[in-house]
Amino acid sequence: MNKRGFSVLAVLVVLGGCSGGDEAETEVMAGDTTVMVQSDSGMAGMEGMTPAQDPDHEFLRMMVNHHAGLVALAAEAVTRASDDSVRTAANMLQQKQQAEQDSMSAMIQRMYNEQPHVMPMPKNMAQVDSLKQTTGTAADQYFLRTVIAHHQEGIPMIDQFLPRSTKPEVRQMAEMMKADQQAEITELQGKLSSL
Repeated sequence: MNKRGFSVLAVLVVLGGCSGGDEAETEVMAGDTTVMVQSDSGMAGMEGMTPAQDPDHEFLRMMVNHHAGLVALAAEAVTRASDDSVRTAANMLQQKQQAEQDSMSAMIQRMYNEQPHVMPMPKNMAQVDSLKQTTGTAADQYFLRTVIAHHQEGIPMIDQFLPRSTKPEVRQMAEMMKADQQAEITELQGKLSSL
């Protein structure tokens, strides 16, 4: 498929994901991560932004939005968690993801002279809504499972980006995020099995 045809496909995937249908949102999140990368750029373009200048720009835009979903989920879990260790984990994740999101936003401003447009993915906001309707241990379990899945989606996004990276600062952040997310998956799986 040529580049133009791919861009049209990406926009259609994004439009499908924004329509509220579960199938389209799952396709964007679970499908080829190239589609996800392109669809975020397409989404930004639909909002009047210029196309990404390079892979690092594209990655930063995508990850700012990816992090926004987890920040919102963790914020809800801080107030909803019934287990103290889950509440502590949610608080730490919220602070860490927000700090990374702020750092990436600052990189976008400094490197690309662009004000980031943070747009959490519809699937992530649906997860926040689902958590709001859950209580007790079920809420703790839902939060932990969702964060694990979120990280498991993020790691392949990072893996796809790293070979294309040209900016050491962005590459270093991506490698750090991957290592942290891998460690957090193990930690959160342990918490989940103990509930």
